[in-house]
Amino acid sequence: GLETTATFDPKTDEFVIHSPTLTSSKWWPGGLGKVSTHAVVYARLITDGKDHGVHGFIVQLRSLDDHLPLPGITVGDIGMKFGNGAYNTMDNGVLRFEHVRIPRDQMLMRVSRITREGKYVQSNVPRQLVYGTMVYVRQTIVSDASTAMSRAVCIATRYSAVRRQFGASNGGLESQVIDYKTQQARLFPLLASAYAFRFVGEWLKWLYTDVMKRLQANDFSTLPEAHACTAGLKSLTTSATADGIEECRKLCGGHGYLCTSGLPELFAVYVPTCTYEGDNIVLLLQVARYLMKIISQLGSGKKPVGTTAYMGRVQQLMESRSDVQKGINI
Repeated sequence: GLETTATFDPKTDEFVIHSPTLTSSKWWPGGLGKVSTHAVVYARLITDGKDHGVHGFIVQLRSLDDHLPLPGITVGDIGMKFGNGAYNTMDNGVLRFEHVRIPRDQMLMRVSRITREGKYVQSNVPRQLVYGTMVYVRQTIVSDASTAMSRAVCIATRYSAVRRQFGASNGGLESQVIDYKTQQARLFPLLASAYAFRFVGEWLKWLYTDVMKRLQANDFSTLPEAHACTAGLKSLTTSATADGIEECRKLCGGHGYLCTSGLPELFAVYVPTCTYEGDNIVLLLQVARYLMKIISQLGSGKKPVGTTAYMGRVQQLMESRSDVQKGINI
């Protein structure tokens, strides 16, 4: 679990932010390596020896005068990543704290707060609100998947239309590569996926807007479904797009391996999406847990709604049989 601590000192009305172990170092945050002057730091809140779990704190990292790290703060870039340019434009960094003191009011206190006397007070704002940000980010990632897939498919399709190979026996033009069934079978499903990801991305935008409207009215009923949908679709679309870009590179033959084709850089830029904002395998496990929870509630008579409404007919679906008869050889 998260190891960074934020211990409240009632004598000075301050929090002491500390990285007690090497493994408590913050690793990977974008903008941290060179640019950031402030950060929202998540740490375990401790008052009077009691651990209240993870909370957020605003911490200044660098001086606004000379941009040097402030006392007690060790911060820097983690080094080069995959690809020549690609994600290396982002200055991902590492951060450690050595008993750094910050005022009490720099704790994010919408969900819970610490009084001047050091008393921990939890508000009636549901902690599920933390899902709201993740839902937003993941729905944008799904939309971006369509854009990346479209770029790769566009490159591969144009190459397939221009490139000619084999087929000419009378001295005429050779066949366009795109006319070969093997090329079509690999390329056209990727084109269809690009459209599908665009449509589902638009649906997720609607879903997110609907969830936010409900949250403002203190209706949290659709938040778990939105979290599951965005988690599952983020995993599905990013994995499919990363694989699709690589397939488009192969469809362009040796030319696809050239940086001038745009495909190697596109792949290097895109492939981190399979990891950031939630590892794809872990996200699928979260979706599975949500679905298992829905199934477990069927026995109590609670009917599933939304995208899981079909589970209310699971018995009927299991007993259904196709009415299409086998063809008869003539």
